[in-house]
Amino acid sequence: MILKKIISQIVDFIGINNIISIRNFLLSRNKIMDGPFKGMKYYSFLHSKYGMGNTHQRLFGTYEKELHQYIDLINQNKPELIINVGGGDGYYGVGLKLNNQNAKIIIFEKDRLKQKLISQLLIKNGIGNSGEVYGECTTSKLRKNLLPRSTNFVIMDVEGAEKDILSDEIVLVSDSTYFLIEIHDHIENGIGSKIINRFNNTHNISNIPFSVRNYDDFNKTGWLVDILPQKYNLRCIWEKRPKDQYWLYMEPKISK
Repeated sequence: MILKKIISQIVDFIGINNIISIRNFLLSRNKIMDGPFKGMKYYSFLHSKYGMGNTHQRLFGTYEKELHQYIDLINQNKPELIINVGGGDGYYGVGLKLNNQNAKIIIFEKDRLKQKLISQLLIKNGIGNSGEVYGECTTSKLRKNLLPRSTNFVIMDVEGAEKDILSDEIVLVSDSTYFLIEIHDHIENGIGSKIINRFNNTHNISNIPFSVRNYDDFNKTGWLVDILPQKYNLRCIWEKRPKDQYWLYMEPKISK
């Protein structure tokens, strides 16, 4: 009883969010603990001050777990070019480069602060000179960078702009390009359907729905895990998303 009271007082003084962050740092040492980018050096809990969310989810390796099998498929295809449109803090761009050392990596991100974060993450992982970081992506910029007769992979999260970037012009030059696209129908209804209609003749398209996280997704054990109630462990892997969130994985029907 006395110990519980002391712990409760410590939590009240420091704050539960800071307790979770400190505990997660001790568990991870700021490296991704699981998933396709396991071992990648990442940011600390202070990362949230830059306005980036889901830091804990990425450290635990459960972030967008729905996409893990498709990331593995891309790695198996050994792409010669990887283009990350909407690079955020570099999580996907840097992780994919680490998994595909021989591939060229281009990262588009319109936010200048996030561009700096991407460059920092490349350096943190010892590949500072191997990634090209640019500003906002457009249809013409994407088309210009796709390599003809080569295996390209485009991963995109641009808050609805996918409708405009992935135009018919891109369809014409994507016969050897794989796509993994986050769809934002909650921003503008019908974006996903429009993209499917454009690429349906050239690509096999899979719809990947969001799945709600549960306690089984939290696979860490030990005393550092047990010191917090399960509800706080679940918070570390929970992702706030619209219930109809989904992605499209598009694979060329005729590869190079």
